Amino acid sequence: MFDRTAMSPYGALLTGHDAGHFDLPADVMRARRAETTIAARLAAVRTELAAANLDIATATAGEKIADLVTAGRKMADHPGSDILAADDRRRQLIFDEAAVSEAQRVASERFRLVLRDAAERIVTDALRPAFDEVIARVRELAPTLAGLDLDSAEDMTKATDEAREARTVLQGQVPRWTAILGAHGRLLGFDRESAAYTPLRSVDTLYPRRTVIMGKVAPPPWPSDPMARLLWYVITPGVELWLPTLDEEQAAYEAAEEAKPKMPQIFGAGTRSAPSPRATSPRPNLSTRRHGGPGESRIKIPTE
Repeated sequence: MFDRTAMSPYGALLTGHDAGHFDLPADVMRARRAETTIAARLAAVRTELAAANLDIATATAGEKIADLVTAGRKMADHPGSDILAADDRRRQLIFDEAAVSEAQRVASERFRLVLRDAAERIVTDALRPAFDEVIARVRELAPTLAGLDLDSAEDMTKATDEAREARTVLQGQVPRWTAILGAHGRLLGFDRESAAYTPLRSVDTLYPRRTVIMGKVAPPPWPSDPMARLLWYVITPGVELWLPTLDEEQAAYEAAEEAKPKMPQIFGAGTRSAPSPRATSPRPNLSTRRHGGPGESRIKIPTE
């Protein structure tokens, strides 16, 4: 069956809700129910219409009457009435398909507008509470996992039952965490300039965005594994996590851009002579870039 949720522009948001990772506002759910109800009816009408079209195309009226008699059924007083009724039903289905298709288009557009208008409320009232719940749960687990390499079979074999259970619970938080961030990204737009500031508000401190080593962008300091990265976020000093609205995220981005060192003026006013035409050609950017440390594919929490 065709999955409309997966193909929706807001698929990550709807899938996360359906999986129970977070709630959505009541007006959003009403608009979604209308859209999905009409879409289901449209699919049923199209299936019935396809069968009616096939029936019309495969046999003439005379052939159908002959088939009935051959099958031992009594010929009706008006043998063409069934044929006419089937044709009338087909015509009705053609009209239904057009009407319900238009209704589906209207409902889909209304749903899209509701989602757009409710974007900030979805972040603050639905995604952010779920985000905070995940962080709080991971903070509870962190002390139990202290000193363990989560990817080491040997460490986990030697670990206590409590530690192994904590690792299992931590792993179970990853799908919810991923769904929350995926829905947030879909809602705000994955290609936005300010995306680097979610969920790590302190990204400029921990991983300057233009860190370059030997002409290449340095790897981030956090682990690549989602479970280890989630724990790293919680236990690493200097990490500031948040799930902002678009306006909040954009404000953080603009403040960081404003705080960056400005390129010094090569030629001042007054005391220096005007540059020659050759000197006015574009110069390369020689501003100093900050370097960040490499990331780790594994995470080991130091004991206190």
